[in-house]
Amino acid sequence: MVKISVVVPSYNHSQYLEQRMESILNQTYQNFEIILLDDCSTDGSQKILKSYCKHPKVSKLLINKINSGNTFLQWKKGITLAQGNLIWIAESDDFCENDFLEKMVKSFSHDEKLALAFCQSHKIDSKGKISGNWLENTAHFQKNIFQTNFVMCGNEFIEKYLIAQNVIPNASAVLFKKNIAMERGIPDKGIELKYNGDWLFYLKMLLGNKISFVNESLNYFRYHENSVIAGARRKETIASIVERDENMRKNFVDYLLLKKPENADEIIRKNRNIRRIYQLEKAFSLYRSKRYRKSMFTMIPVLDLYFNKLEIYKKIRKGLRKLLVLKGMLCCL
Repeated sequence: MVKISVVVPSYNHSQYLEQRMESILNQTYQNFEIILLDDCSTDGSQKILKSYCKHPKVSKLLINKINSGNTFLQWKKGITLAQGNLIWIAESDDFCENDFLEKMVKSFSHDEKLALAFCQSHKIDSKGKISGNWLENTAHFQKNIFQTNFVMCGNEFIEKYLIAQNVIPNASAVLFKKNIAMERGIPDKGIELKYNGDWLFYLKMLLGNKISFVNESLNYFRYHENSVIAGARRKETIASIVERDENMRKNFVDYLLLKKPENADEIIRKNRNIRRIYQLEKAFSLYRSKRYRKSMFTMIPVLDLYFNKLEIYKKIRKGLRKLLVLKGMLCCL
């Protein structure tokens, strides 16, 4: 039986911590240790964590005296301390089904090249009410493979899915190998990595390896006003979000050029096209906020996309006019 290290990075989630901890301790697969990490919580989370620190499954409890300001510093600490072969970052405001580990660990027994496995997740609010899952977030792909279980080459997964967006939306739904994580490195620095460093981490993990997906909602991913994502959305404009995405994509290209996978050119080409679309959106956002000069300079490199967009709109309008004329003619018959 493979040993799993469960890393619980906690920060001001006292109202969810007991549910999180109980969902871990009640797993049907029991070969695991728990590493508790608190990032200087101020809401009573530390007291709850201390009440669990003597449990035989808890190997460590570390409490920061100063908030790190970056969740991936906590990830790095937990992964470094882990004694297991597999790592599960169990976010402190999420929870899971009791058979999450039992079903997820099976993926690793079939293929030594497998670096990472993840499952479908329920979306829940602060009260635990389910509002759907993440299948809708991948519906725009021409082949939405997330409707079924699959195992795929990591390079192919990056080219077809991960380069377009982070299709692994929640760390609590993921198991990954410690040795590969240590070898590839955990992103822990840089403003552009504060909210989406996991995206770059997954790309690094998957190059030259394989990924597995379980199409069963075994994880409950909580959306609430105190979440990292909600906080980011309150503070940022569309332009700043696009800029952060651009910086992240530069990191992608740097790593691809360093590792040179066989499909690097195709991944970089797709990445370039996506960056250009985002740059156009950034220009529109700057224009709406009346930053006309900056909007103009942002627009110049992607003017061809702008004119193509205009041409598409013209064709749609022309088609609608023809349809209305035809409809009028039919009404007269």
